[in-house]
Amino acid sequence: MKNCKSSCDNPDLRDGASQRQRYLNALDPANMPVDGRSLEDLLVFTKKLAGQIRFFESQESSHLASGEIPATDTAEKNWKPFFQHDFAVLAAEMATVDLDSLQKSQATNLADFEEKTNVANFYHLFDVLLGIARRIEKWRQLSDAASPLRAEIELLIQSSLQGHLLKCLEYDKGLMIVNHGESLNLDFSVFEDSEIWDLPVNPMLDDTIYFGANLEEKLRHAAGVVEDTFNVFYQGMKELVDRSAYFLKMALEQSPDHQPHITLFISFLQLFKLAQQQLNTLTEKHLDFYYRDVLRLSEKPAQPDAVNLIFELAKETSEYILPLGTELSAGKDGLKKEQVYKTDRELVLNKAKVSALKTIFIDKEPKSNLIKNIYANPAAKSADGLGAPFETPDGKWHTFGAWPAVPDRVFEPDICRKATFIQKTPQNKGEIGFAIASPDLLLAGGNRKIILQFDEQAFAILKDKVGTIRLSSEKGWLKTGREDDLKRIVQQPIGNGIFQTDFSTGFGFDETKQQIHIGLTIGEPATIPFDPALHIGRNYQTLNPVLEILLKTEGLNPDLFCTQQVPISIQVIVGSIVKPLSAGLETALDEATEPIIDGVQDLLLQNNDGVIDPSQGIQPFTLYPHNGNSFYVSNKEFAIKNAEAISVQVDWANGPNLSKTSVSILGFKKFGEWERLKSNADLNAVTNLDLLFNPLSTLNPVSWIFPNILFNFNNFNAS
Repeated sequence: MKNCKSSCDNPDLRDGASQRQRYLNALDPANMPVDGRSLEDLLVFTKKLAGQIRFFESQESSHLASGEIPATDTAEKNWKPFFQHDFAVLAAEMATVDLDSLQKSQATNLADFEEKTNVANFYHLFDVLLGIARRIEKWRQLSDAASPLRAEIELLIQSSLQGHLLKCLEYDKGLMIVNHGESLNLDFSVFEDSEIWDLPVNPMLDDTIYFGANLEEKLRHAAGVVEDTFNVFYQGMKELVDRSAYFLKMALEQSPDHQPHITLFISFLQLFKLAQQQLNTLTEKHLDFYYRDVLRLSEKPAQPDAVNLIFELAKETSEYILPLGTELSAGKDGLKKEQVYKTDRELVLNKAKVSALKTIFIDKEPKSNLIKNIYANPAAKSADGLGAPFETPDGKWHTFGAWPAVPDRVFEPDICRKATFIQKTPQNKGEIGFAIASPDLLLAGGNRKIILQFDEQAFAILKDKVGTIRLSSEKGWLKTGREDDLKRIVQQPIGNGIFQTDFSTGFGFDETKQQIHIGLTIGEPATIPFDPALHIGRNYQTLNPVLEILLKTEGLNPDLFCTQQVPISIQVIVGSIVKPLSAGLETALDEATEPIIDGVQDLLLQNNDGVIDPSQGIQPFTLYPHNGNSFYVSNKEFAIKNAEAISVQVDWANGPNLSKTSVSILGFKKFGEWERLKSNADLNAVTNLDLLFNPLSTLNPVSWIFPNILFNFNNFNAS
């Protein structure tokens, strides 16, 4: 196409699959024969030459009027009629048709029409089409009525071409309806007296292919129909060309209808082949003279043939040692000699097999060395790198990867046969990044925040290149996008430890502390351990939740990555924890006037009577509390983590004011061992989840026993 800026047929592109494919054609003597004409070429050449030689009729040539040579042909006064009716000459003329030139001519006419859409260029869209039809009709007329060639041509016309040629005639006349009474005036005179084509004298006017807002649009739509008709005639011509070798063989070996002069001439051409073969040895002799006598080059000494073999063990054998020098039979060669190969090294055979072939291709800018795109082929040995079957028998594939199997932009014709760009995304476009697996990422619910701490060098690279962050959740991969508003993620929770209502799902960057903050709101699903059946596209060998950081590939500098290990630390915050403003815990609780329910609500409660259902009001120290009763609050998520601070939110169904609680938090369980709190303020130093409550009143620890008070547990927050 004229607007194609890149060459579609680049001769420098080689796949390098084998040494034989890299063989120089210039060193092949058959590449440039002195006389490379075939029998078909010589027959067609002779027919054309006969048309240039004048024929002078004499009294002795009166037999020309007897019907052997049509009288109308003798009026041309040349020798062409002696050749043009012969079966062999017609078959040779079919064999020498240049199908590529027909397609190129049609493509040129179509390009001219697209560049300038008018009636004149629309007229030329029929040139190649009608030229094919005229040539086929000429072969039909010149062939003998009883020849198989004529029967083949007439069958092709009746079954396919006749109806399409009739439509071309009707389209020509139908143009008058939309073009002010003027048609194309196409030349159908060759077919007018032919019964096989059966074209009417007064055809119908068919304007169904011309529709649109104006004449240009009408012609554009009609051009698509004309192009389809051209393809029909082109396929008909191709069928005849493909069958020409069969017809020529039949003409030379089976046809008894040759004129004596044709028989004599064909015999001459068969003998002329011997002279051609001898003449064409001159190219090889010239090469031998140049390399042997002028350059004084000699052949390398003979080397034994070498082959690569693949061994497969028998089913009952798990391992076998193949010694050096083991003889292997390859059968007999063309001279009936046994071919024996010997192994060149000792080989230990086992059942190991290649399970998968994968490739990665990194497309870089030539000058800057920056990455443009990364293309990954998970099934490299396939047509598209993704597992599609090969379309050709050789089954070639790119050993070291390649550009996308689906181009970024492709040409696709519209209804008017006008090429347009269609944007497509390559299916094998790869992703680059890294993953973190940790039990700290197990987050069941609530407002959750993950903080990743990097060193200064790593953070400087990541802050502009992170594209997507996703976590393994109970609903598959949970993707998060970038949030540049620091108030929505990075600055949450605020100074008193409470998540605000504008807290959102996403990730942001704290450039002052070199941190990446990832936020998950209450509505997001729980993060769970990685499951390859649920989290498609990955195969991590871990039982922990996974966090992936995927980078933007475009513009990456490969020299900045994979140079050293980068330390990463993780901090997790679940729900709001009210921070005390004074030394006593009661002061902080007084200031939290409204309950904050944004933590984990999946709690495990237990007292001296056993496990308690937290969904209903409970008696934490049993129905009849007494001195020494215990009450435990736990959660399977935080049981495996080391928490810096824990907050349990309790609603009293009845009983004393929470600010004057009679419950003392005595201690917490750390790594399986109980530790005692020095004061209530030490609650913010709790490092695990199991809390121990003492039902004795702190106001009167000796005599007063807890009354029957109900608790409603809402949530559990920790960081």
